[in-house]
Amino acid sequence: MKYLSTHRVQLGLAGIVATAFVFGPALAWSLGITPKAIENRALSPAPAASDGWDALDTLSPWATDHLPGRDKAVHMNAWVDYNVLGQLPAAQKEGAQGTSGAPTVVRGKDGYLFLGEDFTVACEKTVNYERSLESLAALAEIIQRSGRKVVFSVAPNKTSVTTGQLPGAMPRGSCAERGIRGQNQMLDTLKRPLYVGVRKPLADAHSSGQQVFLRTDTHWTLLGGAIYARAVAAQLDPELARKLRLKPERMTKVGELMRLIGLTSTESVMSQTISSSGTVFPGPKAAPGDPRRAAYRPDTWSTVPAKGLIQGRTLLLGDSFTAVAGLTSLRPVFAQGRFVLFGFVPESQLISEIRSAETVVIEVVQRGLVGHVVTRPGFQKQVASALGVPAR
Repeated sequence: MKYLSTHRVQLGLAGIVATAFVFGPALAWSLGITPKAIENRALSPAPAASDGWDALDTLSPWATDHLPGRDKAVHMNAWVDYNVLGQLPAAQKEGAQGTSGAPTVVRGKDGYLFLGEDFTVACEKTVNYERSLESLAALAEIIQRSGRKVVFSVAPNKTSVTTGQLPGAMPRGSCAERGIRGQNQMLDTLKRPLYVGVRKPLADAHSSGQQVFLRTDTHWTLLGGAIYARAVAAQLDPELARKLRLKPERMTKVGELMRLIGLTSTESVMSQTISSSGTVFPGPKAAPGDPRRAAYRPDTWSTVPAKGLIQGRTLLLGDSFTAVAGLTSLRPVFAQGRFVLFGFVPESQLISEIRSAETVVIEVVQRGLVGHVVTRPGFQKQVASALGVPAR
């Protein structure tokens, strides 16, 4: 009886939706409501009576395009999928050579969402991962041979830290599971004096109940960024690292994984950031780099008083992990700092920025390491030539 009652409700809802779908556009038109195109194409034309039965072929796309408040309906549909049905509306991706890909967004446990690309990279690129780590270490050693201080780190994927929240049925199955486990071991056991390993400290903090990753985003929380910043400081100046303190700070963000499934829910978490004895003052904005990305300008700052901080000109080369949550805790560590975002300036500028710095901090996200510009031999040779040192 319970099944029959539920079935009747479903049929009733379907009837209401169907009626709105077919007659809604005409009703809206009669009330003077006209639809707006929300995709990069023209709206479908209305069916013509002269087409006879063939008009039915154009009825569905016309009704879909002319539903009143269609943009809000798309958002509502995503909301119902996520909050009521427990489903994700993201489309399925196809992998290389026709293999089954991972969904754009993957729903895990305890409200955690994951980027599907992480599972695909774990499955397909782990075979080249150790070589890429060694190549990144080689770049750091080139910079060190020039007399500069340098450290490098790999920002771990959320899938590599919050492993207890991974879905039971993992995209790409055992292949992804082996890849995540294998990459984690490489990140934890790399023995290079310039390497700052942060996967295990982040995983330990997560296991102790601290939130180091946003549930609805791919990035660290401010606390995750603070753990990374403290590890960098400990590598460059252990005495300074011992003096750094954590202060509470709230982080509020519309998670990018929510955006990918068509929602705009905000996540807010009480977190922590690093504070030092100095005050951070932003510097003047630099000229844009790549004209195609004119909105981005490298970030500069100074910290006063500078006593006890890492002195000289420090360059942070990193990606969104440094930008989103790392910078807040990194700035107080350096007397003079500059952050340049990978992918937003040409390679020639990256090399020029390295040459102008006295200390260089490199961060690359785990999923992007294989094939990254900093692991390419050609780029490393250019850096070596610009710094006047041998490439090997």
